[in-house]
Amino acid sequence: MVLRTDQGDIIFTACRENCSCVNGLEAELAACREGLELALHRTDLPILIEMDSVEAVNMLNASTNDRS
Repeated sequence: MVLRTDQGDIIFTACRENCSCVNGLEAELAACREGLELALHRTDLPILIEMDSVEAVNMLNASTNDRS
């Protein structure tokens, strides 16, 4: 993950293995949560989140829960 200022300057970078996730979607969502927690502690608002997973983005933007 990379945390940047609104000008694109790097604030913080991190990479680690997460063995507890069962698939890529779960890993992407876990990384998003961890990145958001770090951003809330290390940056000023507003916060913009960018992700590679369209499925994760759609899930986070959905107005209803998909329980399947």
